[in-house]
Amino acid sequence: FTRDSLRAQIALPDPPESASDAVCHEILQQLQIESLLTDTLFKCRTSEKRIKCLDMTPVQGWYKALSPGNQQLLAFARVLYHTPSLVILDEATSAVSSDYAARIYRLLRGTSYLTISHDEALEKFHDEVIVMTGDGTSWTCKNVPRSGA
Repeated sequence: FTRDSLRAQIALPDPPESASDAVCHEILQQLQIESLLTDTLFKCRTSEKRIKCLDMTPVQGWYKALSPGNQQLLAFARVLYHTPSLVILDEATSAVSSDYAARIYRLLRGTSYLTISHDEALEKFHDEVIVMTGDGTSWTCKNVPRSGA
């Protein structure tokens, strides 16, 4: 994270002004973190103030203001804003609940992703899983049956 506004965190590396109020709020709502960031962190409890909150920065910095899980969710806001064709996720949901992890993977539908994780519960969001041995000398690939996750 940079020492810049909430809007800048979402738009990075694009300039903050490229991220509209409506798009930022929609993404934060999809991740269910809008009220945490606007109401709790910045004390912006009205619609008018919530728009101003997008241009605020926590005094203590993002790393101190947010828990590791909320940092991961804010990083996903950036992914949802940019809608890349491929996302590489390295332990990207390790600090969020399984419900939030499921929400994130549902929001990534239509995006190709490669996940690196120790969490076997994430397998259901993938078509194939590569399992590597602890010493790194061998690996196996297995298809994951569709479960409707």
